[in-house]
Amino acid sequence: MVVEVAGETASGKTQLCLLAAAAAALQGHEVMFVDTTGSFKPDRVVQLAEGLVTGGSGSAAAGAAGRHDPAELAQHLGGCIHVHRAANVFELLTFLDRLDVSLQVQQLQQAAADGGAGGMDWAPAGPRLLGPRLLVVDSVSALLSTLLGNAQHTQGTTLLTAAGRTLKQLAAHHSIAVLVTNHVTSARGGPAGEGERSATAAAGVGGLKPALGEQWRPQAHMRVQLSIDDSQPGARLATLTASPVLACGHQSSFYIHSSGLT
Repeated sequence: MVVEVAGETASGKTQLCLLAAAAAALQGHEVMFVDTTGSFKPDRVVQLAEGLVTGGSGSAAAGAAGRHDPAELAQHLGGCIHVHRAANVFELLTFLDRLDVSLQVQQLQQAAADGGAGGMDWAPAGPRLLGPRLLVVDSVSALLSTLLGNAQHTQGTTLLTAAGRTLKQLAAHHSIAVLVTNHVTSARGGPAGEGERSATAAAGVGGLKPALGEQWRPQAHMRVQLSIDDSQPGARLATLTASPVLACGHQSSFYIHSSGLT
């Protein structure tokens, strides 16, 4: 599944990505983190992981059993989280294509190995999950928004669609959870009335909507929009704006602390 987190500056997009990477790594999963803005901070990932461990956060804490030493924890996270820098959309597409090819090769090699062991009692009962379980792109809009100007609109739309299609293929073909971030832009006409809640959720929140236009909108299976909650100092608000299984409009407040998000 491809999940998009959109939001204004300082709404918590990158913090959510870092937390997701830390949680996945604590469970021993491989994570690919594509950093397009220099937002990835290893020290912050360790800090968030320590918060998950000391806070006893479910499976993440269980997966970190025996890794309470900060140096050991940092080493474990560094071995699971692989950071790739992408300065433009072409570097992003090249990385995604190479990842897809690499995973296909691994699948073929695994299938060949399993076929050779077909008559043995210890042969696996089903396909094994290979490669990363989480792919983060923070932020996709930093690369794609610059391509959607008037002079480059056609090429930009083509590249935007290619990026979205490749992300969905990686999610579907290799069972990878894909998390991307997007910025927001003004929604024409502003927020709708209370009786138009579902329409508001689809268009955006608080007069803001995800950037990159209608061509990008169908690329994500689930969309969450973050905003700063002015009614509560320091609070952020997460609103579900698109989902294949849940009704849009669900909201949840959260706070960003040194030890994590609550």
